[in-house]
Amino acid sequence: KSTTVKRDFNQNNRAAAMHLYISMLHIIQSQLATYASHTAGCYGMLEDQAGNDWWGNVRDLFGWKNQTSFDLHTKAQFYKPHHSMTNEQRQELVPPPLQVYMDSWLRAHRRTIQLCQEMVQRNTKA
Repeated sequence: KSTTVKRDFNQNNRAAAMHLYISMLHIIQSQLATYASHTAGCYGMLEDQAGNDWWGNVRDLFGWKNQTSFDLHTKAQFYKPHHSMTNEQRQELVPPPLQVYMDSWLRAHRRTIQLCQEMVQRNTKA
């Protein structure tokens, strides 16, 4: 919903939007398998876990020194809290003929998060 509806990207072709996102997840998975110590593709994937402040790494990467000004510039513009959808909203967003794409997307998304967790944990112990 965030990409197709809120940002009006491929809103009229949701199957293409899901296919694109699934492809990007597969690329991240492939890169994690090949370059296990390079977990930049995991930024944002683990944000629901307690204590995971990936924004701090992004702030440092781009040279921001002041957390408050960084928050005003980035989080206010790019980060929106998750809002649960009703079943009716879900069916409107993903009609039954597109459910197979959504199921594939969910599997790819969960697998990518699992790989990110494994790699970040492995790299933290090293």
